[in-house]
Amino acid sequence: MSFAAGQLITNRVERGELSKAYEEARALVKRRPQNAQAHFTLGYVYRYAGLLEDSGQECEAALRLDPGNYLLRSCTWSFLLRGDTAEARKFVALDAGSEWSSWLMPAILLREGKMNEAREATKKMPTAPRYGRELVEAALGLRPALELDRMAQEAANVTAEGGDDPEPLYEKGTVLAFAGKKEAALHLIRIAIKQNYCALSALELDPLLSKCVKRRNSRTC
Repeated sequence: MSFAAGQLITNRVERGELSKAYEEARALVKRRPQNAQAHFTLGYVYRYAGLLEDSGQECEAALRLDPGNYLLRSCTWSFLLRGDTAEARKFVALDAGSEWSSWLMPAILLREGKMNEAREATKKMPTAPRYGRELVEAALGLRPALELDRMAQEAANVTAEGGDDPEPLYEKGTVLAFAGKKEAALHLIRIAIKQNYCALSALELDPLLSKCVKRRNSRTC
């Protein structure tokens, strides 16, 4: 029951319905305080609301209640977006060896400044378009500069799509920021914010944005 309720709430979050999702997630935790899924769900809401510290606390509570549950893996982002890669690795390890973990490792290594290791990890990323392997390769110099220019131009032409999950837009923006494509990066991040991905803490703390984005860009949150 908690899993189904949690799924409905996370769907609301990804559609930008943060206020309603927060009310439902808080009520779920109140009803089921010893349920890991309830705490995970509240942590998910906090993450999209930009409250990364609160999100991390809920994720830790979920992990204490259900150690080893791979379904908690997306808590990785609650720590990664504020540069806490040690905690992020702990949640990636819940699904070690999976396609999902192979996708996340370059993002962790980039934020740790481990460029050579990130290049090696990129070779293991899944190739499905949704994982963005080509962009990561281009950002790390594994593809011609012209390809990176093309990808940045395509990103600069993206328009807001109501109902789509905005978090992937944010992450794509961080990779472009790392690659020096500031305008394309800011464009994607602004679209994510307009879709209620309130990245206030991430804009201040994410290592990939340290040379690109200033706090003023969080204005729509």
